[in-house]
Amino acid sequence: MDGSKDTNDRTQDYASQADESATAPLQAKLGPGIKLKDRYVIERELGQGGFGVVYLARDEELHSKRVVIKVLLEEFIQDTWFKKKFQQEKEALARIDHPGVVGVLDGGKTPDGKQFLVMQFVEGQTLASLIRPEGMELEQVARIMQQMGKALTAAHNEGIIHCDLKPENVIVQKAGEDDELTKIIDFGIAKVRDSQVARGNDPTRVAGTIYYIAPEQIEGKPSASSDIYSMGVLAYIMVTGRRPFTPSRSASHIAVQELLLLQRSGVKFRPKELRPDLPDAAQKAILRALAFDPKDRYPLARDFGNALAQALTTAVEEKVTEIVKGETTQGLEMAHVLFLDIVEYSKMLMGQQADATRHLQESIRSTPQFNRAQLDKKVLSLPTGDGMALVFFGDPLTPVKCADEISRALKNWPQVGVRMGLHTGPIYHVQDINANFNIVGGGINTAQRVMDCGDAGHILASKAIADVLKQVDGYSELVHDLGDCEVKHGELICLYNLYNDEIGNPRLPGKLKKDSPRLNKRAITTAAILAMVVIAAVLVWTFAGEKKESPVKNNNGTTTVSGETPKDTGQPASPELALSLSLEAQKPKGPVVPLFDQIKANGEINFDFKSGHVAAGAPLYSRRRREH
Repeated sequence: MDGSKDTNDRTQDYASQADESATAPLQAKLGPGIKLKDRYVIERELGQGGFGVVYLARDEELHSKRVVIKVLLEEFIQDTWFKKKFQQEKEALARIDHPGVVGVLDGGKTPDGKQFLVMQFVEGQTLASLIRPEGMELEQVARIMQQMGKALTAAHNEGIIHCDLKPENVIVQKAGEDDELTKIIDFGIAKVRDSQVARGNDPTRVAGTIYYIAPEQIEGKPSASSDIYSMGVLAYIMVTGRRPFTPSRSASHIAVQELLLLQRSGVKFRPKELRPDLPDAAQKAILRALAFDPKDRYPLARDFGNALAQALTTAVEEKVTEIVKGETTQGLEMAHVLFLDIVEYSKMLMGQQADATRHLQESIRSTPQFNRAQLDKKVLSLPTGDGMALVFFGDPLTPVKCADEISRALKNWPQVGVRMGLHTGPIYHVQDINANFNIVGGGINTAQRVMDCGDAGHILASKAIADVLKQVDGYSELVHDLGDCEVKHGELICLYNLYNDEIGNPRLPGKLKKDSPRLNKRAITTAAILAMVVIAAVLVWTFAGEKKESPVKNNNGTTTVSGETPKDTGQPASPELALSLSLEAQKPKGPVVPLFDQIKANGEINFDFKSGHVAAGAPLYSRRRREH
């Protein structure tokens, strides 16, 4: 598209690229073990964006250091604009030297001629995975936004405009026990001033992500102020858990026009309306960054980050002062916990993890129970990396109703498997080293252990929750007793499965299936006692046979001493006693093993712990005939 086209043409072109996950084409992937430039060994795919796919690899020339390989998708190899943008990303990252921007290390071509970049591997969490439905801790928002502002200003000073700032392109990395480092990644559609790659009147295309793009960027005129606008969108989401502008569709010409109208009208809900504890100065800073006219925004990204951080940090310091004075203290109290977990989260690609986390958060936000509890300040949310813990206060039915609503909402995303655990128990409030509030206690721990027993779709409850539901009309029929489940540290928890025809998972959880190798301690103890009793009886019988007794006249007219074997007279033998006992044990999560090896007495009692069958054997006790 050239610059002479009108706005409608530009927005149509933008809309066709807005939803990356929906439009990203596939390519022949580089498999594990493939080596590039005789040094970079591919391990696995990390994710895929609008026109590139990224892999985790190891650099064999640097002691197997982990790196990221980004490869241009095959479908765009013949597209001049995409090829230049791919080359410009390398140029942009080479210009920027800042700890808050991912570094580029190398480049080259794959054996089949595709271009690739080698970049620094940043191990951490995306900002998307840290955002809570009710907003993040204000002090963490302050740290991230201040670092982001400095990193973007460093890029702007080098003539680089990111143009696609969003939660998925911000990585928060642990730097020590209590510190964090924010890094900006993916400069794939960055605008580069005085580029050595794209010179002259190259065609202009509008690209970005619809929820975070600035008004002037939609018009095809991005500037450093466009990134500041995107920062404002991120700040709004981080403190409220919601986007400031949400068009009815994510990728269409109509959605872009709708977004422009929403942006021109200003935010419908000011941040403080959704987050009452937000300082006025922080709200003022966010709204200034979201100004429709670039001239009304902050001149530098660093200025916005510093202003917001100062406003938020001041509020935190005042809150800590109140705590020190003893004006706000909370002790032990009962809470009703709903623990949620995305199944197989660690096996997902980075992009899939971000999508799954976003879908879960959107499902939670859509529930009336959560929104009502949030307005009444009767719920707290704790992120867990691959899920979330919702801690409710007051009505014990609220988390059950919320689980019901979340289960229904998740049907919109069947590819996201979520399991849930419910428990009522004690919790108490604590402060970490940064004076941030947190919640700990048995109520949280047990809810997590209950959840851990389930599979995708399960809504499991502890006995504390089930006892309440059994007494409530409309809920008692949801409760299905599963018995005991062994959890962490060998603890047994009585579990109940909540389901009907519309919600939950009626299948027996994998941990409770009969073929699951679990050790029944009570059964083993009983069996061991029984074995001891039988063995004792055998010994008594054996020693009784040692005693000297008078001769006994047999039916056939012969005489034997007790303990001797009667001579064969050709007549049928009398019935003989046969007794067997079979025991077996199973190791937890291990193969079946015999409690003992086959124990075979020198007689008719045959202990077969492997087959469990009664077997006839030689006489119970036999010794050589004494000479008289």
